[in-house]
Amino acid sequence: MKLLIIDDEEKLLELLKTHLSSDFEIETSNEINKAQFILKNFMPDGIIIDWNMPNGGGEKLILELRNNEQYEFVPILVLTAYDTLIIQSRAIESGADGYLAKPASLIQIKTEILAMIKKQQEAKTLIERLSK
Repeated sequence: MKLLIIDDEEKLLELLKTHLSSDFEIETSNEINKAQFILKNFMPDGIIIDWNMPNGGGEKLILELRNNEQYEFVPILVLTAYDTLIIQSRAIESGADGYLAKPASLIQIKTEILAMIKKQQEAKTLIERLSK
């Protein structure tokens, strides 16, 4: 499985990459523009994104992905320091599938993204069976 992690905290990117690399092929980005470039050549099964990013927030990228047929059903987990109901609601309304506030445990992050990807794969399989 492939995972794209987008966060402006380099240490967190390295920590997540190290912890999740046994389950995923991982690409990381510390900028929205770089993430958009990576997405041109890398089709992730899931995306973890920070809500508050320099040069364009996570919300903007989530909206772009949800309006692109190629990525509209890729599970997106927002991982952010903003732990308010308003931001959580905005993230979900923008198209995120899940939301975790920092600091979140590595086990919690891994469990959440794996569960989201599994649900997406099950839904895809069901749709394919029903369309036959």
